[in-house]
Amino acid sequence: MHADLLAAISLGEGIGGLDWGIIIAFLAISTLFAFVMKGRQAGARDFFLSGRNLPWVVVCVSLVATEISAAGFVGVPYSVFSEDLSYLQLAIGAILARFLIAYYFLPAFMEKETYSPYHFVGRKLGLGAERMTSVLFMIGAVLGQGVRVLTIAVALHIITGIDVSLSILTITAFAALWAVIGGIRTVVWTDLIQLVVLVAAAVAAGVYLISQTAGGLPHVIDVASAAEKLRVFDFRADKVLEFTIWTALFGSTFNTLASHGTDQMNTQRLFCCRSTGDAKKAILWSSLSQGIVLLFLCIGLGLFAYYRQHADELRQYTMDMSEKELLAIFIATALPVGLKGLLVAGLLAAAISSLNSALAALSQTTVRSFFINVAKPVHDEKSQVHLARVFTVLWGIVLYMTASYFESMQIFSNLLTAALKATSFTYGALLGALLLAFLPHGRDGRGLLFSTPLAVLTAFGMSVHEAWTHWIMIVGVAVLFVCWCYMLFREVEDLAHIKDQNQYVRRAWYIMLAEFPRTVWVLAGSALVLYMHFGDFYGYFADASGQIAWPWFLPVGIGITVVLGYLLSRPRAMVTTEDGVD
Repeated sequence: MHADLLAAISLGEGIGGLDWGIIIAFLAISTLFAFVMKGRQAGARDFFLSGRNLPWVVVCVSLVATEISAAGFVGVPYSVFSEDLSYLQLAIGAILARFLIAYYFLPAFMEKETYSPYHFVGRKLGLGAERMTSVLFMIGAVLGQGVRVLTIAVALHIITGIDVSLSILTITAFAALWAVIGGIRTVVWTDLIQLVVLVAAAVAAGVYLISQTAGGLPHVIDVASAAEKLRVFDFRADKVLEFTIWTALFGSTFNTLASHGTDQMNTQRLFCCRSTGDAKKAILWSSLSQGIVLLFLCIGLGLFAYYRQHADELRQYTMDMSEKELLAIFIATALPVGLKGLLVAGLLAAAISSLNSALAALSQTTVRSFFINVAKPVHDEKSQVHLARVFTVLWGIVLYMTASYFESMQIFSNLLTAALKATSFTYGALLGALLLAFLPHGRDGRGLLFSTPLAVLTAFGMSVHEAWTHWIMIVGVAVLFVCWCYMLFREVEDLAHIKDQNQYVRRAWYIMLAEFPRTVWVLAGSALVLYMHFGDFYGYFADASGQIAWPWFLPVGIGITVVLGYLLSRPRAMVTTEDGVD
């Protein structure tokens, strides 16, 4: 695939000096703006929350910029080119979820000063639950952002001829630099520039497409209508299809609840608002992002009409590469000098706005969960900020290596779906853990230590159906059961301080008998996970190919996390954290 991309680039005219000037100017101005807007960085509260004084409008713009990721910019136009406007249905769940977050999640989060959803989970269910959800976020962020960075790196390679690895390095370097300069404050303010550039590039591409299509906008609409590209709603009850009214109502709603309610990439911005009311405004008005999604879909319609009139060109370019790189092909071969540079700047804006958000969130979560909230915490404010900057760079290296590894694996078949699937592995478990923390059940978080890994294994097992995954599923379930048994034996060993033999025996039997039903639930949950994998693989739940659409991973993961998390937990009088007792 990499060789094919190199061959394909020779078909384009390359980019000129004006294009490079626009690209360099965008990066330079954004970097300068980051330095200007970094503000006061006296401690962790400033670096992680910007002192909770950001205007809600700026936070809203930053949310939109982050949501319109690289995979969306490249992948959404192709979705309508190859299918229809059914992707737009997902807006239903995306908007519905925002109201649930605004009126249910945010008041609970903002009741006390909260740094992350995982901090909230820790206050309710204990430090172990906080760390488990933090690790889940880290896994999902690294996988999802790795795919998103690769998406733009491949597109940049097609357009400019720059090596994919160098493109990945450039994106991660600038994202890390802007995040290091001023923490979440510079991330949010630079998102403002990036969204302006991104939208300007998309509008310019749409206008140019119409101007270069004989017959203009009326012809585009006629061609799209004749090819049934204007269909929005799909009521088919087929669980293999990704974009139907059912995945919009259920999958998209849960996905947005997770992405904007549990993913620190987005929630960190909401915690920067001055009040709960401002945070509500920011999340609700960020629904305008669906308008940008509609713009991308319209670009896809324009590309469909344009290449209907230039079919020979498309066939020529796609002899060596996939039609899924349609937007990159169009930029490389059809756009004039100047406009081409603006589109490349837009692609970079989409990539960096998501990546620097991820780096800021990963750094904050690492320092908060594993260095501040520990037995010997780092109390010094300057040391906390220094640690945050160090981990921003380290996570940048990890994400660079992840995207490069994906590139070596040649994961190019459908990058939009790959990006959505990568986060769906952990989103179900994260949202399930948060919902469990909301329940007024007075239980501890021990159950999450086992239910969340089982939920992630289930999503993975339902998604990947190669033979080697069977062993991963079996070994994963076996390891979790061994850990459960080891935990029980450790609890019995901890009774050694009881000197009276009869009391010791009675207490040991009490533990074993009380834990027996929970052990049965662990076995039942493990069996369910394996059944979902092998049953899905052999076609009991999916079609003959063993596939099931990614939006359904989330409801399954939520169910496993909540049910098993509750059944495996124990009653508690209270959970103590550094913030006290909830």
